[in-house]
Amino acid sequence: MEIDASLVTNMNLDKYLNDYISLPFEPLQEIFRRRNLISLLSEARANLMLEVGCGRRSLFSEFNPPNAAIVVEPISELLEMARGEVSNTKVEFFKGLLSEYVASKDAKQADIVIASSILHGMSDPQAFLTDCKSVLAPGGRLIAIVTNQNSIHRILGVAAGKQDSLDSTTQTEKLMQHLHGAYNVGSLTAELEAAEFEVESCYAIFPKLLPHSLMQKAIDEGVIDFRFLEQIDSLMPLLSDFGSELIIQAKKS
Repeated sequence: MEIDASLVTNMNLDKYLNDYISLPFEPLQEIFRRRNLISLLSEARANLMLEVGCGRRSLFSEFNPPNAAIVVEPISELLEMARGEVSNTKVEFFKGLLSEYVASKDAKQADIVIASSILHGMSDPQAFLTDCKSVLAPGGRLIAIVTNQNSIHRILGVAAGKQDSLDSTTQTEKLMQHLHGAYNVGSLTAELEAAEFEVESCYAIFPKLLPHSLMQKAIDEGVIDFRFLEQIDSLMPLLSDFGSELIIQAKKS
């Protein structure tokens, strides 16, 4: 997750790092997240791809960009973890915020910006989207992933009385200090259109039945396994907008 400048004074970054590293189920969630990103990127042509907020493992540890790529990450520990898994010499690394990269003398225009698990954590998503536009070449594309307000696990949580409403803050969101919160297809599309992006596609991915902690408990106790996760993921075409996350692709207009 990228941290924007407006969050720095509001977030405990050391706590965020520790909570992110120990967050249950997240490494498995990341597998399905990356699969969907790679599916989109494998069809793209780009001279430069830019990944904002690499987490513990850069997308480029699995996907070889056709040309050059750069990873922008403000947290040193995460940047070094990601760097250690990327063998492609065409991938460069920049320590800092996207706003700092945009303002730096090393900034280059990218054809694709990838922002996975970022917007829903920000106090000012529009400021971040402005930076994305600044770094994108004319006609360039932004691909973003956010948490889905209409996820099955949220719907079940409301039905069971564990959550007040679909737009109320979940325990994971509180733990990870998310300031904006989850989107639905309509609100995410509106967010990008407000930043003058042309939205090309927006859809849900990976149906998660339970919160992260309970998904991990079910894994640990042998109730479900990775094969089960792949089976429920294969049902996504039947579940329309009810996946745990939304992936959006938008063009700089």
